[in-house]
Amino acid sequence: MKTYQIIKDTIPAGATSHLTSARLKNEYERATGIFFFSESLIENYEDVTCRLTIGDQEIFPKDTDVKLMSYSSAYSRNDAIWDLQNENIPAQDSLLEAYFTNNSNEDVEIKIYVLLEN
Repeated sequence: MKTYQIIKDTIPAGATSHLTSARLKNEYERATGIFFFSESLIENYEDVTCRLTIGDQEIFPKDTDVKLMSYSSAYSRNDAIWDLQNENIPAQDSLLEAYFTNNSNEDVEIKIYVLLEN
């Protein structure tokens, strides 16, 4: 059984370390993939970076370009998803923390899609 958990937030313009956090769904064992989507940045993700951890395990180090894992018209969802299948990342109530930097002049609404499986 698998599903996506969607975590939504707005990253303020000029943010240097904006925290987005959420507990992953308790009824799923593992986080097996992740991607980002932002309607306001759909063709230009260059201004946003992040550091992401799940359950104290670093998934992306500080200053990772969000565009590496972002869905846009140029990539399908399957191409954008960052595969965590072999990483054994626990889901069950694990804390996801994403620290975003937004170098643009506008607030950015972003969605983090986490693929959860049993």
